Amino acid sequence: MNDIRTITYETGANSGKIVPFPPEMSFSAYKGDLVNILTSAKGKQALAALAASPRNIYGLSKELATFLSVSEEPHVDIMTITAMVLMEEPGAVRLVYALLMAIPSLERFLEEIVDFHSTRRVMAKIERRIASDAPVDENDDWFHKKVILLSSSLPLPDCRVTDPRSPWLSWSEGIRKAIADPDDRWNEAIIGRAMVELDAKQHRIRDILVSLDPDRRERLTISLGSLNEEIKWKKAVLEETAGKRGGSMMILKATMGFQWDRMIASLRETGAGGLMADILENQLQKVHTYPQIRNGAAVLRALMMHPAVNKSGRAPDILSCIHILVESSHGGKLDLLMNAGRKLPGIEENPGFSVDDRMLSIDFSAVDTSNFLEDDLPADVNWMEISNSKKLSYKSLVMSYLDNDSFLTQMLNNPKATNQPGLVALIAQRCRSLRILSMIANRRDLYTGFNNKTVPLNLVMSPAKIPLTTIRKFMHIRYIDKMTLVKLSQKGGSLVREEVRREIDRYLRSAS
Repeated sequence: MNDIRTITYETGANSGKIVPFPPEMSFSAYKGDLVNILTSAKGKQALAALAASPRNIYGLSKELATFLSVSEEPHVDIMTITAMVLMEEPGAVRLVYALLMAIPSLERFLEEIVDFHSTRRVMAKIERRIASDAPVDENDDWFHKKVILLSSSLPLPDCRVTDPRSPWLSWSEGIRKAIADPDDRWNEAIIGRAMVELDAKQHRIRDILVSLDPDRRERLTISLGSLNEEIKWKKAVLEETAGKRGGSMMILKATMGFQWDRMIASLRETGAGGLMADILENQLQKVHTYPQIRNGAAVLRALMMHPAVNKSGRAPDILSCIHILVESSHGGKLDLLMNAGRKLPGIEENPGFSVDDRMLSIDFSAVDTSNFLEDDLPADVNWMEISNSKKLSYKSLVMSYLDNDSFLTQMLNNPKATNQPGLVALIAQRCRSLRILSMIANRRDLYTGFNNKTVPLNLVMSPAKIPLTTIRKFMHIRYIDKMTLVKLSQKGGSLVREEVRREIDRYLRSAS
């Protein structure tokens, strides 16, 4: 079978490549050969179990790497994963993402934060409020105390504190000295300050987002949301690795050790295996972040589904998209060279896409990924719907910050946001924070009115352990119709918590 060759053009300036569009789907030529692998694959069942694992992508990566390191033929298992992805088996794409999990070095992390710009900005804002006797909210107070405590409990080497009242102003000098010192005893102090700077960046993003109207400042809102997602990933990596020093680390290679070279050589014995080896070795060199790979592959796949490109309606395989992305993108950006005369209607209307003559440039940090991802996996995109509908809303913003109590609190205190039909109901349904759910249950403006008509039911059905004293008032026909209450009171349905079911049953018996 002939290998498919793709022409690429070096950009030079940023080590990315310009890819002709539409690009060749390199794995498609091997799909028939790979189908046969699944019928005899010994490790398929174990790999399918891994794919269904609820672990986060970092945990899955470690688990998969361990599995491959003890396998007699890890290259066969990787080809089994390849076949599973091409056959669109559930969860198989997550296994590919796990294979590619790579962690930048601590030094590379610190390059972006060593000036502690966000920490300085946030602390200056808090200090001004304290000096003027203005109220300081709970989140600001927590951040202020954390910075002060960190400065005293985890000192940095030979750090000359220019202002004892503002020790964070001297962090940059101290961090540079700590990094230059080969002694690992400074690691905890380094990581602590890195986490604070990332917290400060999120703090500033949150303050900006709650003041924005996403309908009017769509591009800025999307960009800030993507930046926040990258920050979450960096925090998770710092927590998991405890800031190990040295070069960038690809989890699979670090776990495989001396077996890595033999595995790569075995993969290169077949055409499809050679493509997988290309993906792994390119990622080892470039260390794309997980969000960049996940988002970029989904966007590239969606582009290949654009009606001006795809006449058959068949979705391209995601592995070919990952192969192009890992090899040719740089810094979360990708440049595509379109054929002369080709147009992609609706593309330029979407944030993150720009067209200059024949060059289509994509900045994945500016793309609204809610259009391209579903449960972190590539979604089937209807380009007409994206072009004709509102591309961003308060609801999509809330969904990105369901785990951030401070953001949700400020959103619930913003009348323009709470007046959006169904927004409070969405928070009541999807959020699991007792603080936020109790806030909704105790404020009449948040659970009454036409826009909030399903809020009481969502609170009653929430799996979060909201105290009965807080939601008992909603177990009434004034808030929930009798037929629904009867259904919720039935045993064995598991629609509500058992104590809530008993309380509803008690109400119905007393009302009869």
